[in-house]
Formats: sequence, structure tokens, C-alpha cells
Amino acid sequence: MQFLVLCTVCVVILVSDTTARYSGSSWLVQHNATVREELSRYAQMLDAEHQTVQAEFPCKVMSPSPSVPTSVHKLRPGDIQVIAGVGDSLTAGKGIKASTIFGLLTDNRGLAWSIGGDGTFEDHLTLPNILKKYNPGLKGFSVKSGNRDSENAHLNVADSGATSDQLAGQINLLVERLKSEEGIDFNNDWKVITVLIGGNDLCQSCKDGSRYTADDYMSHLQSGLDILHQQVPRVFVNLVEPMNMEVVKSLNEGLVCSILHRVGCSCAAFPENAEAEKALIALTKEYQARIYELVETGRYDTRDDFTVVVQPFFHDTFLPMKDGKPDMSYFAPDCFHIREKGHHALAEALWNNMLEAPGRKLTKWVSTEPFECPTEQNPYFATYNNSRRLSSSGNSENQITHGGRSAVGVEKQEVCDDGNQTSVTRHVAVVVSAFLLLTLVGVALMGLWARYKHRHVRNSKDMHAKDVLLWENSPKYVLDDDDDDDDDDMEILFTMRCSFVVLLTCLVAVRSWTYEEYSRFVYRLAANQTIQREFSKHAALFRPGVQPDVAEFPCKPLSPSNSIPTSVHRLRPGDINVVAAIGDSITAGTGITALTIIGLLRQDRGLSWSIGAQVDYEKQPTLPSILKKYNPNLKGYATGSGGVKSKRAHLDLAKPGAKSEAMYQQARDLVDRMKKDETIDFKKDWKVITVFIGGNDLCDFCEDKNKFSPQHYTDNLRKTLDLFYAEVPRAFVNLVEVLHVDIANQLNIGIICPIMHFFLCKCAAFPKNGKAENELLAAISTYQQSSADLVNGGRYDGRDDFTVVVQPFFEKTTLPMKPGTDKPDLEYFAPDCFHLGRKGQAAAAVALWNNMVEKVQAKRTDWTPGEGLECPTEEHPYLYTKKNSIPNFT
Repeated sequence: MQFLVLCTVCVVILVSDTTARYSGSSWLVQHNATVREELSRYAQMLDAEHQTVQAEFPCKVMSPSPSVPTSVHKLRPGDIQVIAGVGDSLTAGKGIKASTIFGLLTDNRGLAWSIGGDGTFEDHLTLPNILKKYNPGLKGFSVKSGNRDSENAHLNVADSGATSDQLAGQINLLVERLKSEEGIDFNNDWKVITVLIGGNDLCQSCKDGSRYTADDYMSHLQSGLDILHQQVPRVFVNLVEPMNMEVVKSLNEGLVCSILHRVGCSCAAFPENAEAEKALIALTKEYQARIYELVETGRYDTRDDFTVVVQPFFHDTFLPMKDGKPDMSYFAPDCFHIREKGHHALAEALWNNMLEAPGRKLTKWVSTEPFECPTEQNPYFATYNNSRRLSSSGNSENQITHGGRSAVGVEKQEVCDDGNQTSVTRHVAVVVSAFLLLTLVGVALMGLWARYKHRHVRNSKDMHAKDVLLWENSPKYVLDDDDDDDDDDMEILFTMRCSFVVLLTCLVAVRSWTYEEYSRFVYRLAANQTIQREFSKHAALFRPGVQPDVAEFPCKPLSPSNSIPTSVHRLRPGDINVVAAIGDSITAGTGITALTIIGLLRQDRGLSWSIGAQVDYEKQPTLPSILKKYNPNLKGYATGSGGVKSKRAHLDLAKPGAKSEAMYQQARDLVDRMKKDETIDFKKDWKVITVFIGGNDLCDFCEDKNKFSPQHYTDNLRKTLDLFYAEVPRAFVNLVEVLHVDIANQLNIGIICPIMHFFLCKCAAFPKNGKAENELLAAISTYQQSSADLVNGGRYDGRDDFTVVVQPFFEKTTLPMKPGTDKPDLEYFAPDCFHLGRKGQAAAAVALWNNMVEKVQAKRTDWTPGEGLECPTEEHPYLYTKKNSIPNFT
């Protein structure tokens, strides 16, 4: 009989969406006697363990503001008149009181952590019941049970099974209810709205990776939050990070849970393999990072009566444990949704986060977490704005008090417990601790020196008060001498910069890092509010995201050939139907528009020099935007941002951090993708494929000269071009020579850039000595010459519909300088001082195009800032190849 149930469930899985699958499976399981018996026993066990005892409210109930505040940054708990919630089953309260499978289908909205208002705080710990202590007239909370359309739901518009693409719809519904709900003054009442969504996206991500990318998640969040920002006055938005769904795998307890996990979250509960599990964990972290990236843009800080605050208590939260096993008393009988005990813990964690300053918020909840209380000294909910003021005043340590109790009456457990730590690990920990102690001493000494240096500079008669040089060879920052906190800010700034120098010194002794390790490092930096503020000042020097100055398209668009050409040597720009590219982070568009630290990891593929066409040429010159002037129906170019597997990438197969050894696989994947694309006629469409890779090989050259030798690079290149030559018809391949990575040494500006360079290109930015520097320069030259020799040897000249042309504009390209100065023009670069910004990407695109329309023996070997666009002519309308560059070619 159990086998029959399982088979039937499998059918349900195949034919229904997530919510229907879950409901159908629950009904089937409930009608199996064996499973009912097991469930009954399990539910009784949970009820026996579920001993949540509420103490009296631990905080002194403070009065609301004397008058209704006009600023969200001076908002007291008692000022909140309305509460609302959007999200999925966690906010809908699914299965909170369940003791049967049918109970799992009930949304106990009145008990939901962020929006339920059944009873009082002493009965049920929820955010509304906390706020009701400060304002008994609170409105909007849900009561009892029912779906989102029931009378009990009120302003709880969460829907079980919802994914992030439904967020905007929920928020539109919420806005309607806010305007129509009796007793709510839409314009004057202060509102707290809690947003938590994304768990179901993660649960389905392995089944449709293109639908649940981090870019899509961020886009959906932005769409929803934009509606609130544009339409709703007086709002404090809690934006809660999605939880770590990989914990579901550890909750596969028995037959019932396994069945329902298979239906509800199979990607987490039953990953196909270790790689799939790692992919889910990485995607979760990327979701969490994108939340910060969105909020830190300042997009929602344009009004004084509106703010969005990230509440990160789920970031590092994993399973609550008991006796070395998951504490199942926190979970509903499906081992997935959360019981009342869990909702109490979430409500307390959310409340505590709301009072904690950004950068100091707890990133996990534990069972004995103290209940925090606002004080007379700081009675407000913490925002980025009022937390900065507190931080600069230096007395934020005592702003929040603990109520001296735990909302959940179980013994404290460590969230992450490594019981298998070896003696070697402990030894390393001791060594590292000692090293860190020495580092702290160094920081203190350097801090004293910095303060002396600051005073010396401030006292200099020749130094303008508005333009203080904070560090030798560092960029200049403008300080407002009317700010009373200048001295405090300067001390903080100097201390942090000294710390950076010490950190860099420590890191130099370590091996080179992979791009994945660099990414994790960036995430850690982004979690520090002080570093974020410093980075914002740093990034402003690069004017990231600013549209380059572009004149109108200067060329007369030539018509395509009268008939589709059969020879690559008679190929006009208008004959190109498809554009594609392989390579590394430059082609992936890494950090082009970065405004924040996390933004350095964003792949702005739609703005990439050789493959992006997010906007027209007049807004961002790229090779595809130029080709679209000749053929508006061009296909294959990338748009927007995202990873290599995102839908927006199209035929951009470049991957950040890629070395030449990855080139062949990128080519293999590109060929497969072109063949599968129904919009592409693989055999007949003419294609331009740009190959640019090798910079990361050179950046690690000093670490392993054999692995990253010119011969190794040439072998990888040959293998890749051989694949294209063997399998791709009608192709014009641009082989772009490697650039001079040694310019990174000249971009070690300030403190941020050297740290980023250490991870991205240590060999170029920090050569050990003159010999190492010369060896790198020789390797660059040999890389360039070897690629030219490979192509010029005629290896790829045997077909009339295929050619490879070396485009050498990077061969002698040097650092662009500000006109009339000897300083680098930072506007060409991303804020990591390594990747190209919009201006640099545009310059590379123009240089590539110009090389394509220049004869093989007459191509420019560098690009000049501001150089004009070359145009094909009626006399020679073709893209130049070795064959048609010969005089008198006909």
C-alpha cells in the first residue's frame, strides 16, 4: 500500500505546480492507514516536546513620540499604527498548529511570526503582539486561520508556495488593502511591512536554473519594493534574507517527511550530487548578497518617510539542535514548515534585528537569544541613517538593553558545531590567534602614526581644508569642515586604512587565490558597514555606471550583400546574423556598473565590449550595438546582468576568473548552445565570434611558470580554434591579443585597489623584484606573438567560409591618463582598479571594431582614448581578412 501511495505521489509531482503537488500529496498520505499511524505517533512526540512558556514582557513600555514623527529615522515602536506582511508559506503560517496531514494545509495566519496577532505577547510571541505592547491600537495583523483572501488575513497577503516573481502582485494587493481597510489613515499612519520570499525559488532552482537566477530574484525584489516606494507613504520595510534551504536535507525523518520533501523542496532535500548541493548553497548566498546590493544602491533612501532595512538573522542560521540531533519540536509534522515554537524564535530574532544597528545585527538566531529592548537613549528602530549617527557619536554600544529572558525555553545550542576538529586545526587556530594579536598591535601603532600624520597635514599652511591628502599616493577626498564629526570620522577612516595595510601585508605571504575565493572575500567585506562607507567614497572616483560621451553613429550604414555570401572574405557588417564570445571577466562584464562592494561581482554582460547590446550604440558602444546599425536583427548578444547560465547571457559564454585551460569547454558549450537555439540557422547564418582570454594566466604566471607558460597558453588556444574550425560553418573569429596586465602595478591607488589586486592579479600588481617584473613582460609579449604565429601559419585558411583574424589593439595599449596630467584616468576602470568600467568597455569596443575594418598588416596595436570609429566604404565594404587585405583583391 505504501508503494501505491508513493507511486501516486510521483504522478502528482509530474503534473502539478508546487502548491497543488503539496496539497495532493498530503491528501494521499492522509488516506494511507500506515502513514496516518506514523504521523499520529510523530505528532504526539512533537506535542510532548513543544513546551513554549512565555514570561512577562521584559521591556519597559515606552510611550510613542510626543507628536507623529515625519522621519522614518525617528520612529518608535509606539508610533507604528499598521503592520503588514508579504511572502510565502512561512508568513502565511502554514501548518503551525498541525497534528495531522490535513493540518499542514491550514494557514494559521494569526500565529505567523511577522504578522499574526492572535492573543497577546504572553500567549503567542509574534511581531504584532510585541508592537501591541507599545500601541494596543495596532491594525493590520492577521488572526485565526484562512487563505489570504479570507477576512482573517487582513494585511497578511502572503501566499503558500509563492515565488519571488509573485512578489509584485502581492504588493499591489497589499496597497489596495491599505487604501481600503477600515480604520487605516493611508497617508498619515506609520506602517511596518515585512518581506520574506525566495525559499521556494531555491527549492525549485535545480529544475529550472534559468528561471531562478540571482539576477531574476533581485529583479523581482526591486519590482516589488519599487511599488512600495512609489505608492506608500510612511513605511519601515523589513527585508528579511531567505533562509538556508540546505537544512532540509538533514530533516528527512521517516516516510512522511521524505515524501513531502520530495514534493515541496526536492532540490534541497534530495540534491542529485555533491555539485548540485554546492550549487544550491552558492545560489542561496548569492540571493542574500543581492539583497544587500539592491538596498545599498540608495534606491530607497530618497524620502525621509521611507526606508528598507535588511534583517539578516537567517544568514547564518542552521538547524536548532538537541542531543546532537535536529530539534524537531521547532518544525511542523512535514519536517519543513515551522511550528509555533519556531515562529516564536523567528519573531524574537526579527524584533532584535530591528533594534540592532546595520553592521551589528545578529546573523543567526539561537534558542537563548536575549530579548532586546529600546531605551530612552535610543528609542528608535535602527536604520542605516540613524545608525551612522550613533556610530559616529561613539556611544552606540549601550543603546540597546537585553530583557534578561529567552522567548524559547530550551537549552542553548551551538548553531554550527564542529565536533571533529583535529589537533592540527587547533594548532593552526593558536598560531593564527597569535598572529592576529601581533596584527592588532601593529594596527594600534599605525593608528597612532596616522593621527600624528593627520594633525601634521591639517596644520600645514599650504594645504586647503577642503582637499586633504589622507595617505601618500592615495586619491583625494573632499571633507566638509562644517561637520562637527570630522575629527571622529577621520580617526575611523585612518584606523580602517591602517588595518587594510596590515591585512595586505599579511596576505602577501599567501598563495594566489581563485576567483571563487575572491568572491567569498568580497562578501565578507560587504558585511562590514565601515568598509561599505569607505568603498562608497572610493567608488565615486571612478564614476561607475556613468554613460560614456558618445557622438552620433558616424558611419553610413552599408546594405548587406545582394545575396548571402559564401566566402568569409566578402563578408559585410550587414551580413552578420549572429554574434558570440568566449573569455574571462572582461567579456563577462564584471563590475562595469559597480556602486557597492558586492557590485564588483555583478556580471554586466549587456554592457560588455564584444558581446553586449543592452542599449543602443549612442548610449554604450559595443561590437553588437555597432553591428545592429547594419543588421537590426542581429542575434546572440547579451543583455542585462547575470551568470553564464542566465537567459540574458545568450551566446556570451565568458566566465569570471577563467584561464586559457577553460577556453575549450567554453567553445564546446558555445557550439552546443548555437545548435540548440531555434532562432539561429547554424549552417547558414554568418557568425562573428570574439575570443579573448589569457589575462588570468598571466596574473598567476609568477606562481607556476610551467602551467602558465606561453606554450601552455598556445596549446589551449590551438585546441579551441581547432574545434571552431572543425564544427562551425560560416564564422569570422576575432582573436584578441592579451592585454598588458602589468598596468595593475600602476593602479595600486589608495587602500581598496591594492587589496583587490592581491586577489585578482598579484603577479602583476606586486612583482617580487625587477627580475619577476621583466619575466612577466616577456611572457606577455610571447603570449601575443605565439597567438599571432598560430593564426598566421595558415592552419585555419583551408575553408572559404571560415577565418581567424588576430586583432592586436591591446598589444601596446598603455594606461589611459587624464588629459594634461600624469595620473591614470580612473573613469576607464571599475572600482576594483582592474576590470573595465563603461568608458573602458566602450573604448575596447571601438578599438575592436576599428581593427576589424583595418587591413591585416595595417592594424593599430593600441587604442587611444577618444579615438573615432572607422567606417567601411563602398570601395571596400568587407571585414578585413588576411586574404582580402592583399592589394588588388577582387
